[in-house]
Amino acid sequence: MVYAMRETELAAKLYNLLKKSGVGSLKKVYKGRSVTSKEFKDVVSEWYGERIPWPLIEPDLILVFKDYRKVIDEVMIVAVELKCFQTSSDKRLRRAFREIGQPLRYYVFGFDSAVLWHVFEDVEEDVIEDYTNIISEVIGKLKLPLIYVATKMVGNNYKIYKPLNLEPQNIQYLVMYLRNLCDRMGNPIVDEKIRRRRSALKVTLHIPS
Repeated sequence: MVYAMRETELAAKLYNLLKKSGVGSLKKVYKGRSVTSKEFKDVVSEWYGERIPWPLIEPDLILVFKDYRKVIDEVMIVAVELKCFQTSSDKRLRRAFREIGQPLRYYVFGFDSAVLWHVFEDVEEDVIEDYTNIISEVIGKLKLPLIYVATKMVGNNYKIYKPLNLEPQNIQYLVMYLRNLCDRMGNPIVDEKIRRRRSALKVTLHIPS
């Protein structure tokens, strides 16, 4: 429960930081219910006569970017799953390794990109590097359609470990970096059913059509 609470607090903190980032292409930031909401279920069942896939899952954060390429329409809807590691002996490091593919579930509900975001706190540098290297290697070799980002807060900036090892950057840089990554990794299973669920998602999030 301690770790669950920590990730809830982390999601709230990042939510506020992202909302105030001032990056023009980031149109909306959400935390809370979306695909598990009654509104989403009602739209899918009443408009399209579909049953909702089970089990229902909820991203920690949802980012809505303006999509200048208009791959589907004017926006790109990104689901973010957060994992927070507090120390080098954190038992969740092993557990999170087994759960690498969890964010892939978000594609079934119509999200345009899925992000796995690992946030490290008081974790030794060599542990971070070894851990993020193996996570990145598994995702790459399995060709998982998943964006992996690993960061650590340094003062008011963010040290980025993956996909590239970069010096601490401000939140604006991090947002634009994340957006560029999402441009390169879209939902690989888009069909009419996924498009309908995406439409329901837009209604739930009050995104103009």
